[in-house]
Amino acid sequence: MKFDIDRAMNWVKTFDFSRGTGSEGELRAADLLSKHLETAGWRVGRAVTRTGCRLSTLVMILLLTLVFEEYSLWKALQLSFPGLPRRSRASLFFAAFLLIGGLLRLAVGRQGVKIARERFVAWRSAKEPPQMVNLIADRPGSDNRPARVFILTHLDTPLRVANREDGISNAVLLALIVLVFLSPSPVWSAWSAAGIFLVSLLFQARYWLRAERPSPGDNRTGLALIAELAQSLPSRLHERVELRLVAVSACSAGQLGALALADDIRRHWPPKPTLVINLDSPGLGAEVMVLGTGKGLEVAQAAAKSLWIPYHVKKRSWCGLDHRPFALNRIPAISLAGDRKGTRIEPASLAATAQLATEIAMRWARLEGQSPQVESLLKSSQKPG
Repeated sequence: MKFDIDRAMNWVKTFDFSRGTGSEGELRAADLLSKHLETAGWRVGRAVTRTGCRLSTLVMILLLTLVFEEYSLWKALQLSFPGLPRRSRASLFFAAFLLIGGLLRLAVGRQGVKIARERFVAWRSAKEPPQMVNLIADRPGSDNRPARVFILTHLDTPLRVANREDGISNAVLLALIVLVFLSPSPVWSAWSAAGIFLVSLLFQARYWLRAERPSPGDNRTGLALIAELAQSLPSRLHERVELRLVAVSACSAGQLGALALADDIRRHWPPKPTLVINLDSPGLGAEVMVLGTGKGLEVAQAAAKSLWIPYHVKKRSWCGLDHRPFALNRIPAISLAGDRKGTRIEPASLAATAQLATEIAMRWARLEGQSPQVESLLKSSQKPG
C-alpha cells in the first residue's frame, strides 16, 4: 500500500490533543497508536521506561533553591549596607522577595500556578506514580534479518524550553559562577551567589511548570507518520531488514524513554548493525532537517540527494532530540526533524520525510545486511524525486 498523504493528515488530526509527559493524554496516544499498529499486522510490545524524579523530589529541590537564594540575598545586603539599620535592610529584603515572586510568575506564564496546583493535587491523590511506556512494534518472523532499523518518534508533547533563552541562561549562570571565585571583593561574591540561585530558580520553575499546549509542532505529525508507515512501508523492506516502529515516552523529561530503549539494546538485544531514525515534528517547514553524525548521517545525505529532497544538515540543535541517547550508546542514529516553532504543516514535506525514512532504511539494509554478491543485485524501491 502506497503512502497516502490524506490518510496521514487525518492521523495528524487524531493526535491533536495535549500529551504531557506521564499524563492521561500520553497514555491515550499510546493506546490509539498501539491499536492501529496491531490492526495493520504488527506485533506490539510495551516496555516500561525509566522513571524520573518524583514530584516530591522536584518540590524539595525548588524549595531548597529558594532558601539558598534568600540566604545569599540577605548576606549580600549585609555586606553591601553594613551601616544600614536592620529594619531598613529587612524592608529591602522583602521588596527583593516580592520582585523574585514576580519574576517567577513571569517565568511560568499565566497557567503556571494552576499547573502547580493540579500537579500537587494529582500527586496527593495518586496511589502510585503512573508508568510511562515505550511502544515497540515489529513484524513476526523478522528477527533473523542481518540488519536492524528503528523508525522512532515520541508520544509526549515536548516542552518549549530547549531554545536560545536556555542557552543565554546557561551562559549567565557560568559567568556568575566564575565571578564567585574570581570576584575582587566579598560583596561581588555574595551578589554573584544570589544571582546563581535566582537563575537556577527561574529555570526550574519555567521547566517544571510550563504549560504544554497542543500545537502543530507538538510532534502530532511524528505519530501520524508512524501510523501511516505501518501501512505503507514496502514489503521488500520487511524482507531485507529487521524493522521496528517505536514510540517512546518522556521526551520532555530528559528523554527517559529513548534512554531506556538505547540502554536495553546495548545490554540485552542480539548484536547486529542497527540504525535509529528519529522523527521529530516532521512536515513543519519546506525542508527536512537531518541531524546526526557518522555513518547514519552519510546514509541519510546520500538518500536525500538521490531522491532530490530539499534537506538541511545540522550537527547540533537547541532542542533535545531522541537520537542523542542512541548516539551516546554508540548506536548509529539520526533525526529527521521539522521546525517545532512552525505553525503550518506542509503535506509535501511530510510525504518527503516518509519517503526519505524509507529510503534510508532500504540503503542501510543494503549496506549492512547483505553480502557483496547480493548487494550488487539490489536496487532501491523508490524513484528519485
